[in-house]
Amino acid sequence: MRIKSIVNFCIILFFVASILQVGSIRSFAQSSNPLGIPAPTNEIGPYEIGAGLVTTSGVIVYQSVDLGCGFLDNSPYTACGVSVKSEKYFLGGFAGNLPGNLRHSFSTTVNSIEYNIINLNQGEVVTVTVSNGTPVITASTGCYYSVNGNILSGTRLSGDTGVKIKITSTEPYRWVNLHHGGGGGGCTLTLDGNSVLAASVPAVPFGKWATILGFSLIFLLTTIRFKRIL
Repeated sequence: MRIKSIVNFCIILFFVASILQVGSIRSFAQSSNPLGIPAPTNEIGPYEIGAGLVTTSGVIVYQSVDLGCGFLDNSPYTACGVSVKSEKYFLGGFAGNLPGNLRHSFSTTVNSIEYNIINLNQGEVVTVTVSNGTPVITASTGCYYSVNGNILSGTRLSGDTGVKIKITSTEPYRWVNLHHGGGGGGCTLTLDGNSVLAASVPAVPFGKWATILGFSLIFLLTTIRFKRIL
């Protein structure tokens, strides 16, 4: 009887170890970056995203624009300590200064997305909306701008202006929309890639849950089996 109990216990240990191994493999697969998919560092422009950009944290970023938002590919630009790279969005100054919308959607909820914005001049207004909650804009660096809740305005009639903004909300959101009222020449901007990586709080990986469950089962079954053996 004791030998049979020991054999059964070994079978159970083998089963639990298999669960842990599968959990580890699945966790690795989820965290690995697929080959050929770019991983953002500082800035994300329109050409990286395309049909959908997969970041190193597994968050997928999508984009949508209307006639008032175009794509530019010229030279990098820096003003007021804020920089945008060569591939960037051109919001509110495209197609004859039409009002424009730029929307980024995410495969998971986020709540601290940042943008680099250049050449937002006096009379130009950007209004931010999100899928959930009430959005708030905060600026970390820049000059010649004004922030009021979810509204960003330029304050300089002409010349170099720049501001780096963070968009938070009273609730986590799945998309953020930047609306430019049009006119004033428009502004150029990029999405901060690092903010996307840090914005979402990932769920506990399957591998970790499997480990917790596995060790709990081991402890429970060990106690039961050894009580029977003794």
